[in-house]
Amino acid sequence: MGATDLPRLGRVGLAVCADLRLDGNPLGESLGAMGATILPSPSSWAVPPDHDNTATPYGQEWIGPYAELARKYQMPVVGVSNVGPVVGGEWDGWKCIGCSIAVDSDGAVVAQGPYGQDAEARIVAKVRVRGQ
Repeated sequence: MGATDLPRLGRVGLAVCADLRLDGNPLGESLGAMGATILPSPSSWAVPPDHDNTATPYGQEWIGPYAELARKYQMPVVGVSNVGPVVGGEWDGWKCIGCSIAVDSDGAVVAQGPYGQDAEARIVAKVRVRGQ
């Protein structure tokens, strides 16, 4: 596939990890208001070593804010996270657990990755980009 065969994404916003905060979303709101048509968010979602995903499923805290932004600005929001242990620093011993999430422009979750320190996965999600 040549470069001319690729779909046009339009205006791409970029938010990194906690830029799309749970307690408010000023950066996501600004990027949406400036006309972003898709909002990727590379992240490093980490939990304490004793986190129990059965009792407290990870990802719900991101789905709400992502879906709200997606619906409000008709733009997909895609958060991708690494997996593995955190070594050093104030989060030493925590674990990055994946759970990557793709939310379509209508706020629906179209893909979510598995949870776990070793849950490495490639996830392909098809999202609708405004103007396509």
